[in-house]
Amino acid sequence: MYTLEEIRLIVLNTLLETGVNRLPVDIGYWYKRKGWRCYTYSHAKRNGISVDHAQRCVTVKSEEGLTVYYDDTVRPVGRIRWTLAYEGARIVLGPDSTNREADYFAEQFLMPVAPLVFLGVKTADDIMLTCQVTRDVAYRRAEDLIYRETYGDSAGYEELDWAVLRQFGMQK
Repeated sequence: MYTLEEIRLIVLNTLLETGVNRLPVDIGYWYKRKGWRCYTYSHAKRNGISVDHAQRCVTVKSEEGLTVYYDDTVRPVGRIRWTLAYEGARIVLGPDSTNREADYFAEQFLMPVAPLVFLGVKTADDIMLTCQVTRDVAYRRAEDLIYRETYGDSAGYEELDWAVLRQFGMQK
């Protein structure tokens, strides 16, 4: 089991190691850099691969590596992005990771705090547009940013936060 701070640091390292450098985070690029293949359920069906449609996403391990299949009928697109980030979190954090840990990873990965603060993105609507996420998760991040601003937490960046800002081309 991970602490939230450990997950935050894993996310920052993941952003740095995979070269992600802009918002919205390019999940396809992340998967490609990790060597994971990603296909839709429609693709799986066309190729005779059976997937459980009761799940939004399925990861299959084979000799070729990991392949993630996702339900491409889900809308809005922000929901698909969240599902893929969540599934990536389960891969990165391991099979014993909890739903809460994977959700927190997805939140930190799709909506990294330091770049949002640097850009002055504060409202749920702005977060939703900037990060291409659903309104419910954008609202949670907006509440978090308000809390950080109110209590001065946003100034407490560590070296990894600054490294992510540099990678995103956001220098003070």
